[in-house]
Amino acid sequence: MLEFHFHGPSEHWVNNSATDLEVHFVFFKLSDATSGPRGLCNANSLLVMGQRMVGGAPENTNWKPIFDAIPAANPTGANATTGTTSLPINIQTIMGIPGGNINTAPSYRYLGGLTAPISIATLGQTLGNQSNSCVANTNPNNGNPWWGNPQNQLYNGAYPEIVQWVLFKQPIKLSTAQVNQFKAVFQDGNARAVQPNTGTTINFANPN
Repeated sequence: MLEFHFHGPSEHWVNNSATDLEVHFVFFKLSDATSGPRGLCNANSLLVMGQRMVGGAPENTNWKPIFDAIPAANPTGANATTGTTSLPINIQTIMGIPGGNINTAPSYRYLGGLTAPISIATLGQTLGNQSNSCVANTNPNNGNPWWGNPQNQLYNGAYPEIVQWVLFKQPIKLSTAQVNQFKAVFQDGNARAVQPNTGTTINFANPN
């Protein structure tokens, strides 16, 4: 796993409905990260497991240490916290999948893109592969609308299509106060707008 982060409101809509938040657990394929210039530009170099999050329930004690560690925002919008906080995290526990088995939990699965701009070169460097620069500006077009740096991705409204998405049907229940801890930092939200489906097949796995 590379990292996990949140969006509010949810970036995935199910039955024309969004939820308060959505968490994304981002995983990378090690073989792609270390395979040279085109590595992390393969169609499924990243796996993102997503879960929508709904407020209004009693406080979720599994998520309390994480939400309590969300830094405040100062007037410039940057977080006001310095240093790092180490938190022990058990992904299986915080996801709260009934039965605890993510392999058999109902989920929507499809090949798609990131929901925020990213430099694959930077990601490659983060993973220890300095040569992984398949979206460098040496060939700005390359047949991909997301080719180039994050600014180009923002301008074109197209982000790297390198993600195998797994969105679990079962949402995570939070308290309203926990949702508000996130919204206090991102008052205007930080979710990408819903994108039209241009022919992507979405599979519903383990419907029962």
